[in-house]
Amino acid sequence: MRVITGVRASSRLGVGAGVAAAAAVAAALLSGCGVVSFGGARATATPVPAASDSPGGGSAAASPGVAVSGGAVTGDQARILAALPKRPATALPWDKAQNPSAIGVITAEQFIEADYKQASWADERGIQKGRGLQYAVRQNWYDPAAGVYVDSFIIHYASASGAQSDYLSQVRADAKDWDATGGYAVPGIGQSKVFVAAKLDSFGNSTSMGLALAGDNVLRIVQINPAAPDHTTMTGLLTGEYQALTRS
Repeated sequence: MRVITGVRASSRLGVGAGVAAAAAVAAALLSGCGVVSFGGARATATPVPAASDSPGGGSAAASPGVAVSGGAVTGDQARILAALPKRPATALPWDKAQNPSAIGVITAEQFIEADYKQASWADERGIQKGRGLQYAVRQNWYDPAAGVYVDSFIIHYASASGAQSDYLSQVRADAKDWDATGGYAVPGIGQSKVFVAAKLDSFGNSTSMGLALAGDNVLRIVQINPAAPDHTTMTGLLTGEYQALTRS
């Protein structure tokens, strides 16, 4: 299952455990261990807090930046990579996220393994091949100063129609798992949707999922915040990526 989908509707996880749960949210959220639900009929991943930090922690020695997982950056990859948000100077890599080494430009296979439950990998390879998935770029971080977690993907397809198929599938799937009344569109982005978990998790954290369509790219950002969701930051991150990709 994806860290939300329609065959997919359950391939992508509907993230929602919580910050001190991000080992679960990270491993589930970003696709790996189990389904996280918002109170629906689906099973909930069991939070596995780290010994000394909350969801993801990070390496204190790490410095801001984006590594390249898939080899040398070529052609349009550099432009899409540059559209990712920059990690704040106070932040660390979210090293307990699913497939944490898949950062920077990543292959289609790396993306599937970073964003779907393992049980769905075989099915999603076929689905994403049909949509024309070519590669993705990814950046994530945990900011201990603010207690915030961010995971950002830009998913690149061979055509705008393939990207739209993916975007619409995610929106339909997420609408079933997130608080539809708390969702909103991002001003200035024709096809966009931000979903917010209906309730805070057991650690008092809110979870938001932002989606947007930018030509042949799908933007997807997950954000975990203490207490209330940070709509300003989520809107800013999506708008920045969208404008960098469309030059608008």
